[in-house]
Amino acid sequence: MLSSLATEKSEYFDNLAHGDDVPLVDLQRRIQTPFGARPYPPGSKEIPSLPHLIVVPGTLLSQWVDELHILFNPRAVDIYMYPTSKDERQKFWATDGPFHSSNHQLSNRIILAPHSAFLEDYNSINAKSKKCSNPPRDTPPMLSIKQRADISKTLFGQKYLNMWMYC
Repeated sequence: MLSSLATEKSEYFDNLAHGDDVPLVDLQRRIQTPFGARPYPPGSKEIPSLPHLIVVPGTLLSQWVDELHILFNPRAVDIYMYPTSKDERQKFWATDGPFHSSNHQLSNRIILAPHSAFLEDYNSINAKSKKCSNPPRDTPPMLSIKQRADISKTLFGQKYLNMWMYC
């Protein structure tokens, strides 16, 4: 279906270049149909108010912060740099910590996490696998409740509207 829409869009611009009259409204309606038929999330009429997570290399973290500040109007969103130390991460998720102290809706909060902190959170709730034949598809078992960190105080204990991971 999408390939046929791409063909129609291409034909529209070809005809437009040759001076032929093509109703753009018809093309726009056909392009919107697949997306209108699949609301996010499935079965929901509204987009939930959830934060955004972007995982980036630690060396690019400050560059990402700068770029996001350029992209958004001042005070439009809260941009958080997820801490790398375990103690600071615990404070980050505390009820009086920076994330929960925000006055913004959840959908106006962006968490930038370095790969190292993301991996440390992962390792704090999953058993270390001595033999992993097909990483990252082989998921190690979760640690016992006594052994693992409080999942609610990790990146993996949260819900996100979207998550991006850059290498």
